[in-house]
Amino acid sequence: MSTLAVYNLEGISTQNNTVRIPAGHVFDVQGNLKIPTFTTSTRPTTSTVGLVGFNTTTSTVQIFTGGTTGWIDIGKTTNDGSSQAAAVEKSTDILAANPGATTGWFWIKVNGIANQFWVDCAYSGGGWVLVLNNRAGNGGVNNLTAANAKSNTINSRGNYGTGYSPSSFNLWVGLDAWKILADNNPGSNKIVALVAGSFQRLQDQTSHSRRSSWEFTGWGSNYAMVGYSNLVNESGNATPGWWGYHISNNYNLTTYDNDQDVYGANCSQLYNNNPWWYGACWDGNFFAGGGYQDAPYWTGSGSDYYSYGAAYVK
Repeated sequence: MSTLAVYNLEGISTQNNTVRIPAGHVFDVQGNLKIPTFTTSTRPTTSTVGLVGFNTTTSTVQIFTGGTTGWIDIGKTTNDGSSQAAAVEKSTDILAANPGATTGWFWIKVNGIANQFWVDCAYSGGGWVLVLNNRAGNGGVNNLTAANAKSNTINSRGNYGTGYSPSSFNLWVGLDAWKILADNNPGSNKIVALVAGSFQRLQDQTSHSRRSSWEFTGWGSNYAMVGYSNLVNESGNATPGWWGYHISNNYNLTTYDNDQDVYGANCSQLYNNNPWWYGACWDGNFFAGGGYQDAPYWTGSGSDYYSYGAAYVK
């Protein structure tokens, strides 16, 4: 065995001062290996992908990955919601991680569990999560139990998930998830509801027949909406019956198996077993049916209904 004792090992300038171990050879370190150290402000400005060093500012080992990503922590990826493994903690993290993200499917954690959600990335700062969705003539979200309507479950009718748009499914995201999704975006806690003559994304604002937004803080013990404020009728001048009748009267959530309305019978059972915040019984039910149009109503129970309706939270 040969021993080479040196203090400084330097490359030659004609080869960019690089010392190279040729392919097929192994640089076997028997002792300790010390990698370069730097701070965030002093780390090398480089185009050499794979360069490694220890960042004393962040106390992490970092590697240069090239492009716009630059230096990242080894063993740590930037979660952008693009996969289950890269699920984000809050919907606003999507654009923070990837400013070029466009409206579509993303993975978001609710109570630590990653699920796919349709997220609008263009309307009012992005990060809006679809929680209600109805295509007229498809039965709404009927036969939904109280447990599922309230919990963190995703209740869909039709083709839900990657490869499909909201024109392919009806949707009721459990109300507990609404609060979590909104609370995870501090300073937001907003709902925006819309109806249109056909499926439209939230960002397609000029195609909405009516659109309104408001703030809320959560749910009462029987899942009436609480902390509601700052209603803005953004498109069209009709206040949604959901707000003017159900929410303003503090009506509770009724499902076909849990009657909490103020009518003598179970309103959900009268209207195709669809869940809603019924009174006696409804004005502007997003799912309707039961002798009325199987369609989202904006106000009343007459002619103010549409082929498509949706609600988002942020």
